[in-house]
Amino acid sequence: MRMKKIVTTLPVLCLFLGMQMFSDNKTISQKISNQPIILESPLVAILHKIMPANAYGLMLQVRRKVRKLLYGVKGEDGMVGAYEYEGKMCSIKELANIERECEKNYHEKKQYLEANKSLYSDEEWEKKFKNLQNEYDEKKRLLRVLIEIAKEDFLAITCSYAGGANEMKKELLVLIEESFEKRGIEGESFMLKWEEEGHEGEVIRNELFTFVELEKHCHEFCNFMEDMARSCPKTKQRFLDLVRNSKNKLSI
Repeated sequence: MRMKKIVTTLPVLCLFLGMQMFSDNKTISQKISNQPIILESPLVAILHKIMPANAYGLMLQVRRKVRKLLYGVKGEDGMVGAYEYEGKMCSIKELANIERECEKNYHEKKQYLEANKSLYSDEEWEKKFKNLQNEYDEKKRLLRVLIEIAKEDFLAITCSYAGGANEMKKELLVLIEESFEKRGIEGESFMLKWEEEGHEGEVIRNELFTFVELEKHCHEFCNFMEDMARSCPKTKQRFLDLVRNSKNKLSI
């Protein structure tokens, strides 16, 4: 499997710091199982042999960058996202919550107006309903603009990994299915549609339209990267050796 080569100096050392997130992060599914996920397919043994240290480092780097989109980065007043919504910089997770709240408020207020139409004159009711609809439509418009930007950001980050893994698509789908089974993930997933449409970008661009969906996809992607990394200790060791060698070279 061909993987994009990465520079083995300072960026590699930065990737080493990013490895700490594997031990610190507690996903929902891990809390359910309370056990680290280890992939046991015979395909893992193949990955041990063919995955170069640089590819392992790239996997860590990609996951770290996706998590920044998902959760934001730490700022002076908390986490700061990459996308501006109504004057605030929001993460994908925050925008998914905004999207949920937007839908909830709209439907609750709409149901109230429809159930209490007799409380208003026709003119008052029409005005309130129109204002509600306009407010909802504007929020949805802003979210639609941002979701297109966020999707392209996600694809730009993951294309290096997905492109290199394309030649082992069927094999990796077996590992994705095992990861999902062990994490108790059921139902449709954009990751499992990878094989259907030829390229992950097609699926994301043509079928993913909400931040709720993107949040779920980012979680699934990062969790699978975590499971893959944990299941390849030999490749991890080669990566650690690469980090040490790079560090030694820099200190000379």
